[in-house]
Amino acid sequence: MSKTKIYQCLMIETKDKQQFFTHQKNYDHIMEFSKMTGAEISVVKVKEAVEVLGLTKLAPALCSTPRILKKPDFEIIEYKSNQAKKNRPKMLKNAKKIKKFIRETLISGDIVRLVNVAKKFQQYKLTLACFCNHLKTVRDELVKEGKHVIKLGHGEYKIG
Repeated sequence: MSKTKIYQCLMIETKDKQQFFTHQKNYDHIMEFSKMTGAEISVVKVKEAVEVLGLTKLAPALCSTPRILKKPDFEIIEYKSNQAKKNRPKMLKNAKKIKKFIRETLISGDIVRLVNVAKKFQQYKLTLACFCNHLKTVRDELVKEGKHVIKLGHGEYKIG
């Protein structure tokens, strides 16, 4: 923990409006915290001395009861956590494209291979488990429509 005048650092603002400052090098470590708690992360230019916490002091500070401190004077340079949040409508649009592709492939009589679906839509940066869930959803829909979906192997399906 250092109490010196610095020019740029990261500011973490929790949902209860507490503000914590840490070094920019800690960005990767605090992104998961931001995703889980909804805390905002910004690069700020401070105009006065602030307490900049290292990771070992930051973690307990974030978990402790709210503290009342003088609000430092700072200027926000860049919002970081907004970049990490996924846009829900865009996610739904992408899911619809993936499911449409799987459905059309199965209905045309071709074999759907999970690895091929993942390769085709790799630009979405989804996990194999996510593609598997889309495939399962489409299979369930087709079964409800009276189609018989056959499992050929691990991650391979065909309408039979």
